[in-house]
Amino acid sequence: MTTKNLQISFFSPITYNGQLAAVVSSNVFLTNFQQDITGLAMQDADIFVIDAYGNTIAHTEEEHILSKDEAYVQATDQLRAAAQAGREETRLMLDGHEHFAFCAFEASSGWTVCQALDADVVSKQTSSTLWMTILLSTIFFIAIVAIFIFLIKRELRPLDSIRHGMTEFFRFLNHEIKDSKPIGLK
Repeated sequence: MTTKNLQISFFSPITYNGQLAAVVSSNVFLTNFQQDITGLAMQDADIFVIDAYGNTIAHTEEEHILSKDEAYVQATDQLRAAAQAGREETRLMLDGHEHFAFCAFEASSGWTVCQALDADVVSKQTSSTLWMTILLSTIFFIAIVAIFIFLIKRELRPLDSIRHGMTEFFRFLNHEIKDSKPIGLK
């Protein structure tokens, strides 16, 4: 079948008693594969698939598919090497911006699947989360201090009665008053 559309062929041999009995294969158009990959992408993130030969066969930004741009190829080679070495997270420069890339290497096909997030976007999201955390922590701290002050004042209220009673008792001992009332603690 000739459609003049790029496609990927998948195949797997079937053996029976050690002999090749059949081959199961399927052709997937890159446009369909591209749509599936694009559907997986998070907001502000790129998802892409690099084949065993270093070709980008699917990307959320179509201009990178099968791109021969030297900087882009160098970046994808770096990602493939990192994923093959077992490093899931990599920092790199793509399109003039620093990115965080999270990649997984699939050994049987030799493909590397990556998701790249612009570091500026991550920084903005982290910054807003940090400020929200600081604000909520400050409110929580103020509330806890107010509760402690209230509880301490309430628990120390009998000290005023004791202080007043002791003052009155010593005034009685110094003959400043004629009698002293007992301290009435509850």
